[in-house]
Amino acid sequence: MPVIGPLLHIPLISFWLVAILISVGASKFAAWSLDRRRERAVLRSMGAVETPHAKGKLAGVLLSQGRTRRALPLFEEAASGEPDRVEWQLGLGRARRALGDTVGAGAAFEAALIIDPAAGYGAAALGAAACAQELSNPERALECVQICEREHGSSPESAYRRGRALAVLGRAKEAQEAFAQVKGLVSQAPGRRKTEDLVWAVKARLAR
Repeated sequence: MPVIGPLLHIPLISFWLVAILISVGASKFAAWSLDRRRERAVLRSMGAVETPHAKGKLAGVLLSQGRTRRALPLFEEAASGEPDRVEWQLGLGRARRALGDTVGAGAAFEAALIIDPAAGYGAAALGAAACAQELSNPERALECVQICEREHGSSPESAYRRGRALAVLGRAKEAQEAFAQVKGLVSQAPGRRKTEDLVWAVKARLAR
């Protein structure tokens, strides 16, 4: 490194640079150790760790921590052992989609929809819609959005995905109405949710 290299030849600066690097490394190690301790604590609290249920619960914890690759095989085992539990199918869909497996994610979301059309407060239906769109199946995407809106009403995401599906199907006027609806739905959302939903307003504006 052209800037840092010469600095290392200055004793005091060199000392502080090394100290900072050690501190950063120690912090990362401490965070990793804390995650591992939490994982072991969850395992201990579940008792029978080899059951599909326990693996599914642990997978949910790992997914919430952003440890998707670690969560995926556990979700797969949980869904295989308890295929009728919507929580595992929904988690499996989320994990697979996050890792780029659109086909596998779509299959898991569809399985969740069969168990419960309202699964995840619409997350299963919207996940299935997103996968269908990525797989160039606008008809199924629209059907999934309609399932979500029938169960939970319209949301910024559902209106955006409805607009996208309608646009691909050549129903331009309906698509524009859906995109226009997104802005109003975002404005009605409560505080933090409004901030999170702004992405759909931006996407809808770009799609119009």
